[in-house]
Amino acid sequence: MVATTSNDAHSANGYVWREWRRQTRFLESARLAFARERQLWHSLSLADPGKVELTAPAGPGKYSVALADHLAAIDDEEALYSSVLVQAYAFTESVACDHLGVDSRESGGIEDWGLRLLQDAGFDWTKPDGGLAGAVEVAVVRSAFAHGTRVIDVQAERRLLAAGMTTRPASSPVHLPYDDLRKYRMRLRPPAFQQHRSEAPRQPSPLRRSPPLRLDTEGNHYRSEKPAPCDRARAAPMGWNHPPSDRLSPRDR
Repeated sequence: MVATTSNDAHSANGYVWREWRRQTRFLESARLAFARERQLWHSLSLADPGKVELTAPAGPGKYSVALADHLAAIDDEEALYSSVLVQAYAFTESVACDHLGVDSRESGGIEDWGLRLLQDAGFDWTKPDGGLAGAVEVAVVRSAFAHGTRVIDVQAERRLLAAGMTTRPASSPVHLPYDDLRKYRMRLRPPAFQQHRSEAPRQPSPLRRSPPLRLDTEGNHYRSEKPAPCDRARAAPMGWNHPPSDRLSPRDR
């Protein structure tokens, strides 16, 4: 995914943000669907909810579930959040390693490819939110869910300690509430790590604000002062620029 031309860079940037937006939409739309489903069933006056059973086609057969089990399933939002985190981490790692031209299986983890991206842009681990410890925390939490353990094992504890985090000892449970998922996704979000110099937005020249019109003694308009420079919006932070659309709220990006 290393850009060779400006068109390639634009195309790569668009692909990254389309995929990131797709993942965000999936997360938020699934949360909306779960909330509406819960609201629907709780709003009904059922004579005997324990006897209600839901069915749906499932291949050549059908899937059947009691209403109580159905509601318990959609109440387990951590299952949704963990799947989104696993997908977000895999995508970020893939894009990063493609950009660096390395095999993700030999990259050494986020400690390695994250640092290489930062160095490529002239930064270090003091730049991204959470620093090295925050990045490693995301990787460890992702692994706990990806491998089904949901606990910090001894190896994960050593990895966290090496990164400077001491608040997650071995055998401690791993949870993933919505606010933590948002925080972790912001750490993985492409601008958190990398801004290739060839893809960095140009620093805009300052806009110049015109002074108010004045009248001379003959009633003619004139400007007596030179326009004062004013700052334009700052360039995008380190990353594959900002999304090509401004229609997303900060939470969605």
